[in-house]
Amino acid sequence: MPTHVQCALDGRWEEALLINKQSLLPPKEEFDAWLGGKTNFALEVFFCMPHRRVMFVGVRWMNRLPEELYEAVSSVVQLMEHRQASGKATYPTHFFEESLSVRLLTDAPSYLEIGVNNFWQSVGSCVIWNAGEPPADTQGAISRVSALAPQLLKPQPSNVILNVAYKNPISHWAGVEISQETNGAFSFDEELLNDYLGALNDEPF
Repeated sequence: MPTHVQCALDGRWEEALLINKQSLLPPKEEFDAWLGGKTNFALEVFFCMPHRRVMFVGVRWMNRLPEELYEAVSSVVQLMEHRQASGKATYPTHFFEESLSVRLLTDAPSYLEIGVNNFWQSVGSCVIWNAGEPPADTQGAISRVSALAPQLLKPQPSNVILNVAYKNPISHWAGVEISQETNGAFSFDEELLNDYLGALNDEPF
């Protein structure tokens, strides 16, 4: 079931615009003021998964008119509210495919990345696999993280995420949680990463 929508400019998820039952989509004038003329815009829809883990699907648009962006966000928010009211389950990408008329997750991934939800820039992230490389494996991924972004292996203020990123037909991604929460801190979970990489490797890259 969808829980909320968030939008970010220039990849600054630390300063995301949150939209949920408590924080409604602002009027267009306020939305335009928040945009501030910036053109690197991204939108994510979050879902509640088993064991309260996080999953989200996101898209990025470049150089779109403010009117187009507001219409897109409004469409996604309306569909989210409809799903919440009806209690009807939906496959995550259907939000974008229904409201924006675009097919997602159909090409092979472009890269896999580990980071921290809404702390992608402040904590940092690590690309663990790029298209054209041999299939990603857990130990190889941990080795890259240890060498390039060892802070990700320490307890974090938010969910540790495996991001599966695609370039076509538009820039989009699916994020799944690979951490366990203990007393408000989120620690990287090697077993969860292994499970998700195994599932991804079952699909032809």
